[in-house]
Formats: sequence, C-alpha cells, structure tokens
Amino acid sequence: MNLIDLSIGIKRNLSMEKFKAATRQLVEDKLDEKNNDHVRDFLKMTIEYPVQTPYDILQVIYVNHCNLVIIISKCTFQKYSITIYNCVNNTISQNIELEGDFICVRDIEYHDYQVLFGVPYFDAGTFHIIIFNEHKVI
Repeated sequence: MNLIDLSIGIKRNLSMEKFKAATRQLVEDKLDEKNNDHVRDFLKMTIEYPVQTPYDILQVIYVNHCNLVIIISKCTFQKYSITIYNCVNNTISQNIELEGDFICVRDIEYHDYQVLFGVPYFDAGTFHIIIFNEHKVI
C-alpha cells in the first residue's frame, strides 16, 4: 500500500481502525527499506487507546520542565474548562472554569522561564486573558 492508495481509502470512508493499521504498515514498510531499528523500537513502545471524556478536548500540552499536562475542554459555548495535571503526583493541580455569554478559546500560551501560562479568549466580542501558574490564577 502506498500513499495514493491510503488517500483513496480515506475518500472511500475507510474505518479509523483500518486507517491506523494501514498507516502503521506503511511506516513499517518504509522502515524496512531504511533499516531504522531505533524508530521501529519507538513505534513498539507507544500505546494508543481511546479515552472517553465528558467534554470535547481542544488542546493538550505537556510542559516538560515542570511535568505538567494542561488541557482545554469545551463544555458548552458558555463554559470552557482548563485542567492542570501534575504528572509527578498524578493529581489535578488546578481546575479553572471560564464562563460567559458566548466564549471562544483557541489555545494555551506559555513562557518557558517563569512557568506562566496564558489563555486568551473572547466572551461575546470582548477580549480577555487569564494568566496562571501551576497553583493559582494570577
């Protein structure tokens, strides 16, 4: 199978499981041509499984230097949730709720040196930004 066959399969409504298997097989075929054992070992280490969440996840970032995972979830058009997980303790460090008339959130911005995070958002045409760190809203 090559990339053209794969794209035709996508257009023909190929199921997601078959798409993932075909993509993985395509990567492994390319690895056989190049003999990249380290990449093949990396593919064997990754485990992928579906996780049911109560809300739609918009963005997930992993901050390596402080072992945090920050997730933006869309509850409704009036409510978004920002959840900060501490990977060392396996706990939720903070949960921030954004509520308003009609909210639009895009992504998380962060500053590497001070471990500050910012989420710009619109609420019914008014621009806001929330700045926080691992423990509190600033």
